[in-house]
Amino acid sequence: MIEYKKNTIKDAGSVFIVSESRWINLFVGIFLSILSLITVYYNNFNFNVGIEIYILYLFILPGAYFIYKAIVKKQIIVINKYGFFYHGKLLTNWQNFITARYDQEEKTWTIQDNFVLFIEYFKPGFPKSFISKIPLTNTQDKSEEEIIAAIRFFVTNYKS
Repeated sequence: MIEYKKNTIKDAGSVFIVSESRWINLFVGIFLSILSLITVYYNNFNFNVGIEIYILYLFILPGAYFIYKAIVKKQIIVINKYGFFYHGKLLTNWQNFITARYDQEEKTWTIQDNFVLFIEYFKPGFPKSFISKIPLTNTQDKSEEEIIAAIRFFVTNYKS
């Protein structure tokens, strides 16, 4: 059984937020940008169209994207007393919530973790329950166990 940590959720009025990890995105962005600068330096700052310019684009565009993600730091999941929010939209409130669990999806040709959060809930006016599948990326700042613990905390305090 997973217990919630005291430093994760302090009281019943708190909010649990899952965002992109700023430091991981910044590290990857700076690393890719440095690789692009090394490519330009290796080519003696000659910008003639050749294979080097494509290598430069290969590194600089993803590097800029990761630096942008580090600066923006978008909220992915918000869990509070009103319910479970995903990308700013209410997925379910606690009265319609049924269960939550996480599992690892099996994918071929990959070595990374592929954790997915499954949220089962009712929608008013529909006879059957719905299950939403939410991917949990490696660049998020909270773990799967912390998310489940936060859901348990808010369900026990706010589900009537």
